[in-house]
Amino acid sequence: MKISLRALAFIATFLLLIFLFKSCMSFSSSKKNRQKTPVNKNSEQQTKQTIAPSKETLTETNETKKTEPAKKNVSAEQKKTEHLYKRLEYAYSLYTRQNYEGALNETESMLRQIENDPYLEAQTWSLSAMIYDKQGKSSRRKRSFRKMTECIEALQKDSRYINVYKEGMLYQELFGTIKEMGGEKYAE
Repeated sequence: MKISLRALAFIATFLLLIFLFKSCMSFSSSKKNRQKTPVNKNSEQQTKQTIAPSKETLTETNETKKTEPAKKNVSAEQKKTEHLYKRLEYAYSLYTRQNYEGALNETESMLRQIENDPYLEAQTWSLSAMIYDKQGKSSRRKRSFRKMTECIEALQKDSRYINVYKEGMLYQELFGTIKEMGGEKYAE
């Protein structure tokens, strides 16, 4: 199987973009922060532990409550972004089922809620442009495409994107050296 260098570079860059946005969207789940108590065979001891916690655990929880508001704000923003991505998928499914009005309502609602995520905003504007194209509304389609390109320009100025682009270029160079070392194995 022959794979071109451009295809390898595109795949590497795409994987890095996915990794970047997944890492931006990952959030610490509350399950990881919970302390797991060992399961005792005696259920009475277990209920006593849950009903009457020791003084040490009370002070620990009071200390963690002081530091948790910042974590809660971050996780709330990440949960909101994750919810918006799910809504984008739902809007796209409406679009594929030719429910253009429902998809358009969903995208317009999403655009009012998006904050500081040019990638999500660009995807939403792109979907709305596709919807307007299917509906035959050329002026709104043009406006949506213009907004999408503005979001892409904002994304290119984002430091996260710049770092991923640089890493992608490094991987492209790496694939080039692998191709040179491999000789005929990795032909274009």
